[in-house]
Amino acid sequence: MATNSQNIWGWSGGGIDLLGKPKANANPFETLTNVKNPEIEKRQNALLAEFDGLLGTNRDALSAFEAALKQTQPKAQAILNEDLGIADGLAGGKLRSELDLLRSNRRTAIRQAADRALGKAGRAVNQTQMAMSAGSANPVGTSSYLQKLTADKRAEIETQAALDDAVQGRVDSDYLTQLQLGLLGRRGGLLDAFAQRELAPVAANNQNLMALASLLGQLLNTNLGNNFYGLSKPIGA
Repeated sequence: MATNSQNIWGWSGGGIDLLGKPKANANPFETLTNVKNPEIEKRQNALLAEFDGLLGTNRDALSAFEAALKQTQPKAQAILNEDLGIADGLAGGKLRSELDLLRSNRRTAIRQAADRALGKAGRAVNQTQMAMSAGSANPVGTSSYLQKLTADKRAEIETQAALDDAVQGRVDSDYLTQLQLGLLGRRGGLLDAFAQRELAPVAANNQNLMALASLLGQLLNTNLGNNFYGLSKPIGA
């Protein structure tokens, strides 16, 4: 049976010190250890020897992680600002203004195309009127008919453009409403996620400590399972 003696707690007695506290005498007990399996003990000791190295490795990894996090903080801030800018534009009406401008430009383009087409038709009417004035018996009546036809066509184009614009406006409004509903809580979530970056090193360190504590506990349990422990008090102590 292998025996290993060590003090495991103080032994009070022998009066009091200058502060009025009991003096601690040497512990009279010895801890007796009986190893069940020496081969297992060798491996336990090897694992315990590696434990301090693991502490250092983890500490270095955590330091590198924190340094990398700080280095990317400006970029993360820029990305956050960009994302919030897009979200603010959707929620604040910027996109609605842009869609309104697109519809306005479309209406303008339609009118300009109609003006060009009707302008050509007007010139054709004038040429016809001049030709008919030279030899027709009723040039005015024919000219009036062509002018009315041109005006009716313009009204038709303007009416269709207005209807198209109303339909597109409703589609744009529905689209914006869906986007805005989807944004509910998203901006706050972006800010919260960015704030969590500050806590990431703390969370990583806590997780590391818990893992190491669990590993140390397992080593201790293995040690306790491979040893018998007892106390012995020498005669006369």
